[in-house]
Amino acid sequence: MSAAGLHSFEMFTIDGFEALVFTVCPVMVKPEVILSMVKKGNPDKPPSFQNSIVIIIQDYSNAFLRTPRSITKRPNEAEMAAVVETLRQFAKDDFRYDLFKKNLHLVFDLISESTQQELYLLHNADLCKLILNIQEYLRQSDDQAFWKAKYSPDLRKVVFELVK
Repeated sequence: MSAAGLHSFEMFTIDGFEALVFTVCPVMVKPEVILSMVKKGNPDKPPSFQNSIVIIIQDYSNAFLRTPRSITKRPNEAEMAAVVETLRQFAKDDFRYDLFKKNLHLVFDLISESTQQELYLLHNADLCKLILNIQEYLRQSDDQAFWKAKYSPDLRKVVFELVK
């Protein structure tokens, strides 16, 4: 998939999305930095909503390291879209984007350390490629467009669609 052709993407809400959030915004990123990106990506939302997005991002980032992987509270679709709008702000910031690319190598190593490495290595590479493609597209995406999120009926997957 090329970044130019990406107008939607689908990920498992766990075992996918938390890897994206962790790679873009690992747990060591300060809440103030996350909040500044949330405000840029979601400027029309009230401060209480913006602060809740910081907590959701931190929770998803932490979920990547938890065993079993889980999130504290399932975000609603508006919150999920706000997270992606925030990840776009990270992608558009040159310094943060460079850190993301370094993190991607570390994350690939981390998810490849499994005892069943041979079985999952290909899937891990596919996930890392998807994460890279998503961030590259978010970096180049039109600020006038916005993302909408829609859960699958079983809530296991979320589809993000670009709306102009």
